[in-house]
Amino acid sequence: MNVLARRDVQIAIFVVVGVIGLIWVLRPDPRSPEERIRAAIEAMVEGAENHDLDPFRDYLSEQLKDQSGLGKQDVLNRLRVLFLRHPSIHLQILSLEVSGSSNQVKNVFLELLMSSTSFPQDKGNYDIVFRLEDDTWRVFSLDWGSGYGQESLR
Repeated sequence: MNVLARRDVQIAIFVVVGVIGLIWVLRPDPRSPEERIRAAIEAMVEGAENHDLDPFRDYLSEQLKDQSGLGKQDVLNRLRVLFLRHPSIHLQILSLEVSGSSNQVKNVFLELLMSSTSFPQDKGNYDIVFRLEDDTWRVFSLDWGSGYGQESLR
């Protein structure tokens, strides 16, 4: 096999591997909407415990509104204050129910046990609407209910 033929084979292999890689990266997430929403909530819980806003930036919609009309940046600012007030945050998901038949919107009821110590101090209920945006389930609407984040920041 001459040099030009080998080069053609190498280019062909490179192109095939590149196409397979691109297909792999762009493939749809095989998990159900419920699994993806649960993963988003778990990431935000872990983020709160680690005082990390990144999961919230990722999973809060730019069009987010809470029951008071606060948007994404306002919610992020409330979280910053909460992180400053509580050097230690412990959260435990007690209940997480996903409902709705739409492929684009899901309703979530979340019940959290919360504490700034290792002993539970408070329980919060959250009504959340997730919307599918750019293949990511994001919080579109949030009712803090009796949630700790709402009461502690008034």
